[in-house]
Amino acid sequence: MRRSLTVVAVLVAAAASAAVGGPVSERFGGAKGSSAHPDAMKVERTGEVPRCVFDLSAIPKGAAVHRASLGVAGRVGQPREPIRIVAVKRIEGDKIVPAGEPLDLERPYYRSFDATATVKAWAAHPDSNLGLALLESGGLDPKDLYLDVCYDGKPVGLPPQVEGLKAVHADGQTFLIWKELPVFRPPADKVLWVERFDYRKPELADGPGRNAWGGPRVGAVTLATLRDLEGFAVRTEPGPGQRLADQKRIKELPDVHYRIYRSRRRITADNIAKVERVGAARPLNAYDDMMIMGGHIACRGEYYDQREIPDSIFKTWCAADGTAVAPGEAFYVHTTSMTRQREAGKYYYAVTAWRNGVENLVAVTDANSLAEPVAETAEVLKPVLQHVRPSTVHVRPKEKTTEHWYAFYLAPPVANVPSMAPRRIVVEVPEDWQAPGALRMATTAGGAFWDPRVRTRSELLLYIQQDVGYGGDLGYNEGRGTLKAFHGSRVRFYSEKYLFGVLEWAMNKWKADRDRILGAVSTHFAVRHPEFFGSLLMGPPFASGYSLDFDHKWNPGSGSLGRRLGPPNLVKAPDGGPAWDMFDLTQYLRDHPDRDIPFMGCMFSQPKDGNHGAEYGWQDDPKGLAALRDARQPYVAHWGGARLPREVRDAYGRMQWSKTLPAFSNGSLDNNPGTGDPDAGEPWGQINAWLLWDDQGSVDQPDRWEMTAWIVGACPDDRCTVDVTPRHCKRFKAKPGSKWSWTNTADDGKGKVIGRGTVTADKWGLVTLKQITVAKGKNRIVIRKP
Repeated sequence: MRRSLTVVAVLVAAAASAAVGGPVSERFGGAKGSSAHPDAMKVERTGEVPRCVFDLSAIPKGAAVHRASLGVAGRVGQPREPIRIVAVKRIEGDKIVPAGEPLDLERPYYRSFDATATVKAWAAHPDSNLGLALLESGGLDPKDLYLDVCYDGKPVGLPPQVEGLKAVHADGQTFLIWKELPVFRPPADKVLWVERFDYRKPELADGPGRNAWGGPRVGAVTLATLRDLEGFAVRTEPGPGQRLADQKRIKELPDVHYRIYRSRRRITADNIAKVERVGAARPLNAYDDMMIMGGHIACRGEYYDQREIPDSIFKTWCAADGTAVAPGEAFYVHTTSMTRQREAGKYYYAVTAWRNGVENLVAVTDANSLAEPVAETAEVLKPVLQHVRPSTVHVRPKEKTTEHWYAFYLAPPVANVPSMAPRRIVVEVPEDWQAPGALRMATTAGGAFWDPRVRTRSELLLYIQQDVGYGGDLGYNEGRGTLKAFHGSRVRFYSEKYLFGVLEWAMNKWKADRDRILGAVSTHFAVRHPEFFGSLLMGPPFASGYSLDFDHKWNPGSGSLGRRLGPPNLVKAPDGGPAWDMFDLTQYLRDHPDRDIPFMGCMFSQPKDGNHGAEYGWQDDPKGLAALRDARQPYVAHWGGARLPREVRDAYGRMQWSKTLPAFSNGSLDNNPGTGDPDAGEPWGQINAWLLWDDQGSVDQPDRWEMTAWIVGACPDDRCTVDVTPRHCKRFKAKPGSKWSWTNTADDGKGKVIGRGTVTADKWGLVTLKQITVAKGKNRIVIRKP
């Protein structure tokens, strides 16, 4: 009864405020159904310059204008040159005289423009309203522009308000949760709670709480329920092609979103118009709809003739305290940037409803405005636990692992703008995990992320969804997804910071051994960080054998490079060099032969001229292999159906990659990969695949380096000649131009010296022994001060 009386009181208060006046937030211009005043904007032209002229007569003359934002309907790409939109002071013939500087983009999303000062001037002097001129449109269609204005007036047509607002803060992020407007709430009998999550066959629970594996139970609805809330029909009939056709709409829904406000003072109807608005959230955002391809469709082959599965389930996301967002609730994540310590402190939040161009700023009560502040800190961002379940891959008792699923909400400094589309992280923990143990890190574009695979039972596996699929895991333009221009922007290492943050978090949480980190990640990211990755084994049985990705212009993500980075002759890398060179590993190897890289396993399992070899591109691979050879970096390669000998595969699995190792190059057993033309070189072959070394018996001292190397037994030849260069040295550091002596001794117990000489360290401090003999009987190679 008390709750009913509270709701009635809120409605009465809202009605009373509307009658006497209060803050009004309305849209002028824009599409019908999404605007309070859809006909309030027209486009005129002065010469070649379009002007958006807004009819703001609904705003009382002299009324206080608190904020005004110029928005853009629809999706707009990042422009090449800066967008210049100015208020018009006067028109002289066919020329525009600006009233001031171009409008600034609004933080934090940079997809709208601050028009507050302009609209304030127009409200005070309506005759001065000559519109906004698009001096440089950046590709914007002036018909897509609208104004959102907050002013003092008499509110009408207010939507119902949200209620049940609650908040929790952890690790630099505040999670706000509230009840949706009634039209977006599922019927009570359609709400599910899940003990063990699975898209097709979940194990249900009787309510929220913790499950048997220590994770949160998650809320859920079926696909049929979610489609009904969205106003669509479930598509149960197979359709042509590889994509689901447009859903059939069965009912019209209002255009709704929720707006989020933040202040150091408690937010009320009297001050909300002056409070900072930090973001917005869409309805039905509580449901994890990222993986429709993972468990919610049936198809033939590789996603052909798709149809939806009505009784498959969509789970809800979880907040920072492990509490699931319930079906019928929406949420928002605000990040206190760890680079802006001044933002830490106690803050109040409020959430309002916006419907069809009108926002409810009148009903601001304890139902949608926090009565107590949230204590916020500026910290390194961490993943948020979503659910825990026994592994779906290994079911035999001796192979049990547990899957820990997390979400990571991107925000600066690990992204250019905040995002409400989290990236998935899965940690596979063996039942008998003992710290410190080995950790294998893999990144994925996300298309098959619902089914992670454990390959080594004793390892902790860390699967990370890339922030940009097929994006190289380095970075992207600081204006990506915004209206910031490519001209004047730079590519920043956002992706690298994101992966580093997740890797550090996982190592600290599970106490992984830093010397036993293995990578099945983007070559561009891992190659630059041998301090984390001793090896990068790309190819079966360690990872996919489709692409080596030496030059990102040739891989599946190459088509997005222009949108992700910018025009190649325009945008710069963080160091001021050409941005596109960041994703050319061949160039990196040639520029920096002095820098160590992880041992690279370049196992390309496909034919050079067919299947995935044609799809993913072979053109750059021989050039990359040549760069590895010339830079004298440690690597192994095979292509066209060749495979590593079992002895070599097994040794790689046992290898301590934190120790020094030899880089082999110019070996007499190497095959010729060609030039990049699929018809050039040998159709299948290997480089360094017959060679092994003894990591346990190596010596790495300031004045001495020793290594035992040999040809494996499966090799058809008994001996070979090859260049050998010490790499990954912790203590053996040669000064450029320094002299060294070397010996090559048969490691057969007799100690026969089969080669000796002197060598000079080159200008990079690399010591390379040219064309020494290595045999099946093993050779002990020693480099020492003379």
